[in-house]
Amino acid sequence: MSLNKIAIKEGMEDMEKIRQASTVVEAVLENFEKMRELCDAELKGVYLGISTIKNGRMALTFMDAGADFIICPGLIEQVAKVG
Repeated sequence: MSLNKIAIKEGMEDMEKIRQASTVVEAVLENFEKMRELCDAELKGVYLGISTIKNGRMALTFMDAGADFIICPGLIEQVAKVG
């Protein structure tokens, strides 16, 4: 059983996929989409978000991929306008 499934079964109600600065956005998006599928199929009611969103394009990309929330480092006007 994956660590994510164990955490949910033990009562965790939200998860955040942390994006490392050196990671390519496409690879993170692919991983995020797999996590979204897992949450939708097996972990109903879990909120899945993404962090380190630095511009409007990234915000739209992950919102379109099903992010329930996004986190950015500070107030970034481009990101704020997306929602």
